[in-house]
Amino acid sequence: MLRHVRSAANGPAWLIGLLARRPAKVVAVALATKMARIIFALLTKGGEYRKPEWTKGMESAAA
Repeated sequence: MLRHVRSAANGPAWLIGLLARRPAKVVAVALATKMARIIFALLTKGGEYRKPEWTKGMESAAA
């Protein structure tokens, strides 16, 4: 994810801004923490994951 954001400058604004201010390893930990919080909330509250709007079109790039 970080490699994609760095090379294409395509991703959430908070992640691009954080990469500009902090080292990549700190940003990786912040991203992992955010994903863990989302997963924990989904598992404990019984929700369904909805992809963010900025991810549209990324599936074809990854394939």
